Amino acid sequence: MTLKKPLEERYHTVRKVSSLTHRYIRSILACFLYVEYGIGLLETMDKNNAFHEMCRSFELLGNLIPIPLTEKRIFERILNSAQSSESRR
Repeated sequence: MTLKKPLEERYHTVRKVSSLTHRYIRSILACFLYVEYGIGLLETMDKNNAFHEMCRSFELLGNLIPIPLTEKRIFERILNSAQSSESRR
């Protein structure tokens, strides 16, 4: 079973639904990360792999839609924790 539709389609779906109550880009991106993590958990049942896949999806999303640098910086701590946990292994 795969829950993954194309990345851009997943983003636009999350944006559409989350904008009902959270229309700011930061909230939309946070919801996107949360959904990506959830999809990863459902597909792999492994929290580390799901987290790394979530980070990769965010990076790829930046190639598809314009994400303001100010917003990217807000999520750096979360996204960089994947790299720091990888270096501890």
